[in-house]
Amino acid sequence: MKTIPTIVTQDILNAIAELDEFKGEWRLYSKLTADRRTALQKAALIKTVTTHMNASGYTVANARVAQVMSQLNTD
Repeated sequence: MKTIPTIVTQDILNAIAELDEFKGEWRLYSKLTADRRTALQKAALIKTVTTHMNASGYTVANARVAQVMSQLNTD
């Protein structure tokens, strides 16, 4: 069994704060409607692809990535 440190350092407080913030954000995400979650996931994917392509030396806009993604068959 792990013991709890008797002295709480700034690093421990920071770790606790990060966990608490993550937990709060996760709760907020789970309260969103399915449509809103889907829209956020799509926006995140578009941004991720755009960022990756730009970092790889290709110039591409979010709108173009969204256009290409809309033409994909995901079945």
